[in-house]
Amino acid sequence: MARATCWSAALMLCASVGVAIGQMQLDLPRGGFVEVEVESGPLDNPGDNWAAVELGEVAVEGAAWLRLHFDELTLVGGSRLRVTSLLDAQTQTHDAVSASEWNRTTAYFNGDRVTVEALLAPRTAGTRVTLRRVSAERGAPAWPSALCGICVPDTRVPSKGLAFGRLMPVGCSGVVSCTKSVVLSAGHCVTGDLVVQFNVPDSGADCKPVHPPVEDQFPVTWAQFENGGVGNDWAVLTTGVNSEGLSIFEKYKAMVSVSETPGSVGLPVDAIGYGAVEAPDCEKTQTQQHGGGVITLVKNAHYKFDNDVTYGNSGSPLLLNGEVIGIITHCGTVCGNNIATRTDRPNFAAAREAASDCARTWCVADFNLDGVVNSMDMIAFLSAYAQGDLSADINGDGLLTTLDVLAFLNAYATGCP
Repeated sequence: MARATCWSAALMLCASVGVAIGQMQLDLPRGGFVEVEVESGPLDNPGDNWAAVELGEVAVEGAAWLRLHFDELTLVGGSRLRVTSLLDAQTQTHDAVSASEWNRTTAYFNGDRVTVEALLAPRTAGTRVTLRRVSAERGAPAWPSALCGICVPDTRVPSKGLAFGRLMPVGCSGVVSCTKSVVLSAGHCVTGDLVVQFNVPDSGADCKPVHPPVEDQFPVTWAQFENGGVGNDWAVLTTGVNSEGLSIFEKYKAMVSVSETPGSVGLPVDAIGYGAVEAPDCEKTQTQQHGGGVITLVKNAHYKFDNDVTYGNSGSPLLLNGEVIGIITHCGTVCGNNIATRTDRPNFAAAREAASDCARTWCVADFNLDGVVNSMDMIAFLSAYAQGDLSADINGDGLLTTLDVLAFLNAYATGCP
């Protein structure tokens, strides 16, 4: 199958192929489009000061969340667009650059109402905003008939790793694989206008996802992928910056390297991702969870394993000794038959190489990422540690303890190459 490459902020949905009998892909899409109407007409500001123009309130009654998809977003001379949730006051502001990177969409906002404002730069004319649809989630979630991939009992436990993200709206998972904020996921998860989310909070009691703050959401800007079924289902995603102007790695200082050593039958492996959880544990659904297990079969292009995974886990990494050896794609109807595409598959490896000049590791001692190891790194680390910021989780166990302090001090004493 020829490699499929999608370029531009409007990622295309590449054609899928059938999956083998008894194996199902593990995405869990959320929400759908709802028609709305916001039409600003041309907006002018002849004055010498900035001018704010209220464009109205966008509401979808009873929706758990909203995301705006603008038909036109022309921001002239530095003018901006501001969207604010009425539920929790989360705000995203677009200029022309960020609007392009987000493909004229917004982050996800909790609640059923947002306000939209145009912020007009002085002495400008012709800013224009047109909005005719939003994505939203209303009604009861559509659940598969059974959570394929779970070996009874379900042994998954909540986790807080900062290198593992949730992909929306497709309802998949991903892992940050290098310092350039490249995210690995499953090929069948690549749809238009993906957003990668981190620090995902508990879902609602109604099993609907709750979205993290705007600053924890990042647009996917490019994808190279294959959606070729078992053993040929992978994606390499590049990402843009958040509302603070930071990349994923700059924000969280967390990544997981791809292993140079393949796995073998019987070795213990870990799976970390955003799989579904049924009622009455709705708060856990599509939040980050960890499951342990072992490799049960090794093939040229894929692994089988018995870790608990299910819908929402597509794109989760299969980890051996803390490194990625596979990307989880399918569940089996029999325990031990869950599937991950191998990361050493040649076309997958070539795509990762082509994505960017990615460092496999980062120098922990250079904590503030300024290229120099000095007392400022010590201050930055101690400040993050004191504030409970998981970027200070140096040993990657999801906890802040004295072990992280010792790990940083050891790295600081060693310095960087």
